[in-house]
Amino acid sequence: MLAVLLVTQVAGLLLLYWLLSRRIRRASDVSAHVAALRAEVGGLVAELNGTTDRNVRLLEDRVAGVNVVMAKLDRKLGVLRRDSARLVQPVLAATPPAVVVAAAARNHAHVSDQGSAARDSARRRRSRAGCRRAGRRRR
Repeated sequence: MLAVLLVTQVAGLLLLYWLLSRRIRRASDVSAHVAALRAEVGGLVAELNGTTDRNVRLLEDRVAGVNVVMAKLDRKLGVLRRDSARLVQPVLAATPPAVVVAAAARNHAHVSDQGSAARDSARRRRSRAGCRRAGRRRR
């Protein structure tokens, strides 16, 4: 009776060893994990390709829209140039050259005065700020 009990225990332990070793081999099988990872990466790449294609189509649609608007603007600009050239030529022909030069000189002098006033104002602000930081009064 003791021998039968001992044989049953040994058989049970051998069966348990066989089942556990099989499960460990299956869990540590690298090729199964690699195959699962490849499938997942393949799915991610396919999704990324689809998203990229969609984004490219959207950009191409926008570029086409911009090209249409640019074509319209070019046509309008051409019309404006023709009209302005046609309208400006008689005015310049009727105005004596000395008057045109004097008007241009006045405009240039006015713009130069504005620039120097702005520079002086900026210098004063920087000077005041520097004095405040240093803790002294401006002279």
